[in-house]
Amino acid sequence: MFFKVLNDFKDTQHQHTYKVGDDYPKEGYKAEEKRVAYLQSENPEYRMRFLGEGKEQPLEDSSFDSKIKHVGGGWYELPNGEKVQGKEEANAALSEMKKGDA
Repeated sequence: MFFKVLNDFKDTQHQHTYKVGDDYPKEGYKAEEKRVAYLQSENPEYRMRFLGEGKEQPLEDSSFDSKIKHVGGGWYELPNGEKVQGKEEANAALSEMKKGDA
């Protein structure tokens, strides 16, 4: 399960700084239920939540060798450096790139 980052934070468990829009946890790590619950609840010191609702897979489509990267504001960067607006458009462009490589 992956969670959308709502506010920037440095995760002391993963030694990683998460930015708004990132997926939590980063690749190669597993989200612990207790930690996720803590990050989804309003932090009393900062008065904000750090994680949103969960989803089954990360933004990047794991069926591809190459990945798209969310760069903010609804824009995604393809492996060739091209920027595309919209998740579906980015996945479609990546699919076309993969067809061209075949």
